[in-house]
Amino acid sequence: MKIDERQIIKQLNFTEAQKAVLSKIINSQNPKAAGSAITGDRKMIVARDFLIRLGIINHDPATGAISITNGGQLAMIDAGLTDESGRLTDVGNKYANVGSSSPQNNQDVKQSFESFDLLREINNLANKR
Repeated sequence: MKIDERQIIKQLNFTEAQKAVLSKIINSQNPKAAGSAITGDRKMIVARDFLIRLGIINHDPATGAISITNGGQLAMIDAGLTDESGRLTDVGNKYANVGSSSPQNNQDVKQSFESFDLLREINNLANKR
């Protein structure tokens, strides 16, 4: 029995950081530029690593190149980050610009990243027990 990949991916609720990673990948000129766009921030790296484990994105550590899998493309459509043609939606563009020089883009997502830090600390405490 084969599990329908799309059915599983529809169950995903991406964090703000994961949405930013996915949107930055789509917004990048090439896979290597995508890798560079998300390697400077700790939250983005954690989100990237989780997306790799889920099979949503591929990462080549030797070159730094990052690409989105077919399942990842479906998940981005379901999350409203891209349209059926693979172009970023307005929501996707907002996340693609997180960390850019535009303070207005960053302000909307900043609180969600702070929540991400809190959840990570709770997880770390739970793992210490």
